[in-house]
Amino acid sequence: MEQPSRLSLYFGSIGNPEDYDPAHIEFQAQYAFMMAVYSTLTETNEHGQVVSGWAKSFGWEGNTAVFEMREDAVASDGLPLTAQDAAFSLKRLLVLASNTHGDLKSVLCSSEELRSINQPCDDIEVKGNVLRLRLKKRYYFLFSMLSSVDYAIIPERAVDPSTLKIKNFNISSGPYSVREFKPETVFLQVNKSHWHYSINMPQQIDLLSFQGSGGLELSNIEIVEFFKKGKFDAISTHVIADQSSLINLASKSKEIDLHVSQAICLLVLQFLPNSERLTQDLKHQIGALVRRAFAKKYEGNNYGRVSTEEFFVPLGEGGLSPSQKAELADIAAKYESLDSMDASDLVIQVTKGSGKRATDILSPFLKGVKIVEGRNGFSPKNDTGLVPDMVLFGTDSSGIEDITLLSYSLASGLLPYPMAENKAWLQRYTFIEDKDQRLQLLRQLHFDMLTKPTVVPISAMPYFAAARKPWKLNFSELFAGGELWRIERQN
Repeated sequence: MEQPSRLSLYFGSIGNPEDYDPAHIEFQAQYAFMMAVYSTLTETNEHGQVVSGWAKSFGWEGNTAVFEMREDAVASDGLPLTAQDAAFSLKRLLVLASNTHGDLKSVLCSSEELRSINQPCDDIEVKGNVLRLRLKKRYYFLFSMLSSVDYAIIPERAVDPSTLKIKNFNISSGPYSVREFKPETVFLQVNKSHWHYSINMPQQIDLLSFQGSGGLELSNIEIVEFFKKGKFDAISTHVIADQSSLINLASKSKEIDLHVSQAICLLVLQFLPNSERLTQDLKHQIGALVRRAFAKKYEGNNYGRVSTEEFFVPLGEGGLSPSQKAELADIAAKYESLDSMDASDLVIQVTKGSGKRATDILSPFLKGVKIVEGRNGFSPKNDTGLVPDMVLFGTDSSGIEDITLLSYSLASGLLPYPMAENKAWLQRYTFIEDKDQRLQLLRQLHFDMLTKPTVVPISAMPYFAAARKPWKLNFSELFAGGELWRIERQN
């Protein structure tokens, strides 16, 4: 009997996936894992359009959003997946009140404080296999927001009823379920009842996390070296492998399928609360030098990387107006002659495994700067005891209105106003029906982010992923990728 097709995928630092939850996603690895294990009522296809997920149809009846579940909806344990599971999952999210991509509470059950999953909410109704969400007014972003894996359908039987913690990842709604957790490896098993199922997709996936030199996670170059040696079949998009080595390897071998997205992976410098002692002028100086340092590093050999001064895609929705661009250019011109500065009292945190590389790039421009490695996210942490003034990390950009990206930016402190004001801004923005008015508000927010500044965009680059034959990646260039069910085995 032929063995089920099995894919070994380098997934980077996995941590403890048993603690992962769609209700609180901070890192790309968490998001990618959740996309494999859970599915949503709606999906975004490879062209950026919202299409059916577990809901075979969705639409509006007045101010009520109506979702009709697929008749053949079955979870990974072979039992039905119902509209009640969908209602339970959304209500669970409201009780936990911790998700990072979108704000369901602002539109659903907003008149009551849900403290228990058993507490009634008249806005959520289930009749047979139909879920109805009653809103006070139509919410423009609802269907696209619900395509984010934060709003995953979790079978009620997989959740502890008292703590609401996921107790069983073997029972899932996604194209895969967890067969086994082990240190440095998560074993996934395909769900043959899922609508994306194909005999050509990986029937089993091993999500791998290796240790490299010194017992640390693999460096950017080691990732490619391990791939070249056949330690794994593919490299996930959220893993930052050394681009030059990966491109060089793919160019020399017809056995390698290379995925390159559009330049939507944004390298940013974010100022943290500890940097409040820094003046606005000093922040602009630091930002100019960091941007210059990376431009020099990739001069003449950029692998799709482009220097950028905007957080949102410049020619997309949310891009700055001509007058705003001119004003930002005037600010940048003040620092064109700046070659370096004394940065001995500054601490910049970078992701684990990238400290030496960041030091080599930044030290000639920021003299004496302290570079520490740590866990970035909503509460950056490191083991040095030093409190960072800034973090340097990668995040997604977008050329379209993206409520999930805005919500994530709010949660991670990228938006330019005090937190309460940021939340009020997002609430106001999402209920404006006129798109031109929304975009005007978005451009002003964007401009304030860059001029205060709370964040300095450094460069934009593509996401890269690679697979060795017989595996082929079929990811859309519009997104980071990571939808593992799109990978297929070719004979």
